[in-house]
Amino acid sequence: MEDEGKVLLESLLTAIKDGDSEKINKLKYENLFFGSNLLDVVINYIFLSHIGIEFNFGHQIIKKGTKLYRIRSFDEKTDFSKSKEWSFPPFKPENRANKEGEAALYLGTTENVCLLEAHIKEGQKYVLGEYIVEEDLVLGGFLDCEDYKKPSWYLAGVILNAYLIAPSRSDKNKELFEMLDEVYKDLTVNELQITEAKKMSLPLKFGVINKRNEFYKTTNRIIEVIKSSYPDGISYSSCYIPVATIGIICNNHNIVLYKSGMNKIRFERAEIKTSKSKMTDIEVLKILVKEFD
Repeated sequence: MEDEGKVLLESLLTAIKDGDSEKINKLKYENLFFGSNLLDVVINYIFLSHIGIEFNFGHQIIKKGTKLYRIRSFDEKTDFSKSKEWSFPPFKPENRANKEGEAALYLGTTENVCLLEAHIKEGQKYVLGEYIVEEDLVLGGFLDCEDYKKPSWYLAGVILNAYLIAPSRSDKNKELFEMLDEVYKDLTVNELQITEAKKMSLPLKFGVINKRNEFYKTTNRIIEVIKSSYPDGISYSSCYIPVATIGIICNNHNIVLYKSGMNKIRFERAEIKTSKSKMTDIEVLKILVKEFD
């Protein structure tokens, strides 16, 4: 098996050296899918991208005038009307799409997706920040583009998108993973075969098989690849509304902006609110598992 993989990679490198674009496009996907399970697609994507193999899974343009949102927990000591309270977190902690020490601003396209991502419960007070896009944002990700009819390209994009948006084990997600671990029991990576690729529950299964608190180390390596072509930022679906993916557009999704992207938006206002929604993040995923798995 190891020798077969070595031959496959050598064939791709030879095609690159010869400038044979048709052979490159064929072999790079064969290399991408070489392995025993869906996690190997993620590992192969990172490795192949690192050695210079290019994959394009599309981009999204957020037009000037679009409103974006962010939610913060209410704190009586904080004056949320000040714009400085709505820039990127000053301590720059590691997150899904930024390394520790890297400035990044996480936003949502709707208030609803922000409520789920912030784990806001019914009756909890929160602050909704509203931003306006002043210049078109060009965001990378695993999104729609002209190659969506190619089966191998489509499947790879769906799998990579699912891994990128998977929930991560942490203290704030403790209750969520208690539920998911109960549902999926002792799920192993070798159970994630190609038949799982198009299921809306795949992001949850990727999250469950990851038993360590280092999930963001891998997502950041994926982001590094995308960010090299799209420095403004990344657009990706929420695991609570995992609809947006290759060939599917959804108006509920997440956005992370880096320096050039943050320079293209302006904070407009903040509003203190109390959640009236009974649909918490956990309740949404219970429905997702029940209806779509």
